[in-house]
Amino acid sequence: MKRMLGPTRAPLKHWLFHWPSLLTCLLCVGVVLATADLRATDRIEAQRREVQRLLSEAQARLDLVVESTFSPAAGLVVLIRVDGGDLGFRAQSSGLRRG
Repeated sequence: MKRMLGPTRAPLKHWLFHWPSLLTCLLCVGVVLATADLRATDRIEAQRREVQRLLSEAQARLDLVVESTFSPAAGLVVLIRVDGGDLGFRAQSSGLRRG
């Protein structure tokens, strides 16, 4: 009598026959995923550097504007006006009136 392979052994033998191509496929998928992750990381870092550069430029422009526009006395006058306006707004919004 001829012995037949069971249903579980035949597919296993079939997959073992193709192990080099399966291994190559798995390695390719791994390389693609690693490359995609590396590109995403590089893109995020490039965006972070760009935002940092833009923030540095904005801070430098703001420093120049503040330096050229406000003198210490004018800055104090602006603070007093803003503070007084803020207090007046709070008094009106809470129903209190200044006397």
